[in-house]
Amino acid sequence: MKGDHRLCARGIRHGWGDRQVLSGVDLELRSGELVALLGRNGAGKSTLMRLMLGLDRLQHGTVELDGRPVGSMNARERAKLLAYVPQGHLAPFPYTVRSVVELGRLPATGLFGRLSAGDRDHATRAMETMAIAGLAERPYTELSGGERQMVLIARALAQGARLLLMDEPVSALDYGNQLRLLARLEALAADGIGVLFTTHHPDHARSVCSRASLLDHGAIIADGPPEAVITKQSLAALYDLDPAIPFWSQPGD
Repeated sequence: MKGDHRLCARGIRHGWGDRQVLSGVDLELRSGELVALLGRNGAGKSTLMRLMLGLDRLQHGTVELDGRPVGSMNARERAKLLAYVPQGHLAPFPYTVRSVVELGRLPATGLFGRLSAGDRDHATRAMETMAIAGLAERPYTELSGGERQMVLIARALAQGARLLLMDEPVSALDYGNQLRLLARLEALAADGIGVLFTTHHPDHARSVCSRASLLDHGAIIADGPPEAVITKQSLAALYDLDPAIPFWSQPGD
């Protein structure tokens, strides 16, 4: 379902007991955007992502998908546009890559529905988009971490999703696979898919993203073009670093 789609979180406050994790967060993702969400461990990035996906119940604030409250939509309705790509996943059985990608069609077929020729075509196109069609008959359990991430993204695309939320997609990848994955994400955004991913790599955000958001102490403290948002000063504040430490270099520094 192509078109201009929007996932919008406004005034999100969330916590457990006396601990306030998010305190008035505003964040949105639109079709064609590639957005990096940065913040230290425990800042609330994963919590915010789960709330935006409708996986956890909102305590305060709103999350809307194309103007509809996410909480009012059932899982199959959300899955038509919105998908989650986890940080890491290892299937308990040696399913083929094709079988894992075809699981993305479950929202369309139902748990006990049979795949149609059209469903299989969706899966094939998704594998082609992620350049993994040659792995279709390989056991998923035998793939490298980078290949498994490509499969999980293909599964989300087979689902029909046009907005992807990804939790630290490069965390377990070597340098080469990190660059390959970033290139694929950039290509997806160019094709009109919106991608929001959490990361601890500001250089990744600066190299491929259209926007960067910084989450600190439960609030978005900066949001905008990466070259404006990700600076030596902002990173020093975000990660509690001494600006005198040569951890970041920019033209003119």
